[in-house]
Amino acid sequence: MKKFLVLTLLISIAVTLFSCNTPSEVSNPDVSNNAIGIDNITIEQQTLLKNLASEWNSSTVTKDSDFRLRQYDFATKLYKAFSITSENENMMFSPLSIQLAFAMQTNGAKGETKTELENFLGGVPMEQLNTELKNFVSSLSSANDYKIGIANSIWMRNNALELKESFKTINTDYYDAELYSEPFDNKTAEKINNWVSENTDEMIEKIVEIIDPSNVMYLINAIVFDAKWANPVDDYSIKEDEFTTISGEKKKVEMMRSEEHSFIITDDATGFVKPYKNNKYSFVALLPNEDVEIKDYINSLNAQKLCSIMDNIQNGLVKMYFPKFEYEYTIEMRSIFEALGVKRAFSPIEADLTDMATSEIGNIYISSALHKTYISVDNEGTRAAAVTAIVESVDSEPYYQLTITLDRPFVYMIIENETKLPIFIGTVMDIGE
Repeated sequence: MKKFLVLTLLISIAVTLFSCNTPSEVSNPDVSNNAIGIDNITIEQQTLLKNLASEWNSSTVTKDSDFRLRQYDFATKLYKAFSITSENENMMFSPLSIQLAFAMQTNGAKGETKTELENFLGGVPMEQLNTELKNFVSSLSSANDYKIGIANSIWMRNNALELKESFKTINTDYYDAELYSEPFDNKTAEKINNWVSENTDEMIEKIVEIIDPSNVMYLINAIVFDAKWANPVDDYSIKEDEFTTISGEKKKVEMMRSEEHSFIITDDATGFVKPYKNNKYSFVALLPNEDVEIKDYINSLNAQKLCSIMDNIQNGLVKMYFPKFEYEYTIEMRSIFEALGVKRAFSPIEADLTDMATSEIGNIYISSALHKTYISVDNEGTRAAAVTAIVESVDSEPYYQLTITLDRPFVYMIIENETKLPIFIGTVMDIGE
């Protein structure tokens, strides 16, 4: 049950807004695995991701497909990739958060770097995707009993970049991106984390630990979701029960009993739909049949299958039991993206992000792509948040605001770190033969 969470928050939002069209038969560009920098995943995981990249390449969902089908395609492929690297752990991600952050990034890319990013995001020109994403985000409303908040920001190191006006204009017009120019010191890290905390209702409090001297920009998206059930679960409907983990271990859980009027039946799974207040958003659960392994079920998902599931929700009384749960999930996505074909943007040599900015320090490239999520489901409703942070660095010597060269007499000390007391102290007045 923990594996289906990716399907519930943002994919289900699109059900009433778009329909599935039949895609044209045009193959996607090659995304074979010639990646550099995927050493933080195992050889087995690299092989599985390579196979997934081949599937990505042969998909019938193309740039000619409608927006909804391309969104399902993007979400299911990332779901499989994250499942590969997360193995048997709880996992949740926001495809919308990742897409918004990388759409902002793609608006600053050129040449083959831009082509790879556009292909990854669905294969359509950014002019089209910018409009589609703006319209979709604008449709995600909030009210007293439910909230979805989306915020974007771009943080730049003072005096390190010459930001292109077109990049600023596109990302402020289409993504309402907030622009910040900072010294990129410890106070900047604190400001970024405060921004993240504020825009996720404190569900995610930190995305930056230490800003490296080579870092020159952060592109960040934050999404927060908080909604009450249309039909809350009464306290007397919560009972202690068992949940069988992927390893077969049985654990005690608080199981909630509820009745709703929408259910799902397919050849390999059953499920239910539990609406939030005002019926703007819903929680969707998909439980594979007992003879279907969860990993096999995840691997079977694709855009057309998910589209069919969501379009064939049936009306009828359904009784369901579902557990309370709460967890966080964090992943560094660079390895996954490189394995799936987004290579140049992460390469210090090949990255061409010059439509975003230029720097006299060196070539700008993506050094890190972080994604962090949180979810809590109980008898009152659901709280969830996601943050995607794209970290830009330069490939030259690290950027320093101060340079010191010991080319004349100097004082030195050897100190004890906790007290900072000197153990040795001296002066160099002359060095030579």
